[in-house]
Amino acid sequence: FFVPNMITPNGDGANDYFYIQTTSDFDVRWLRIYDRWGELIFQTNDLSKRWDGSFKGKSLNPGVYVYYLEVYCPDNQPYQKFGNITLIK
Repeated sequence: FFVPNMITPNGDGANDYFYIQTTSDFDVRWLRIYDRWGELIFQTNDLSKRWDGSFKGKSLNPGVYVYYLEVYCPDNQPYQKFGNITLIK
């Protein structure tokens, strides 16, 4: 896995989206992103989906957001990862 810790959704084509980069095929249980108040702002079970730094169609303010990821590895072992995403404008 490669999980970025920063995005800059300004439309310049560089780091505009948060997404998980992987070289293997994983069965994704969920990827969730929360704001600092604990509100769920993004959720998917498809690693090809990308978060663009918005919630309900509105661009979010710069800040730190938290992600939680749970997948099943090719050997059916569960794997969990969490961390921060800094949104910069």
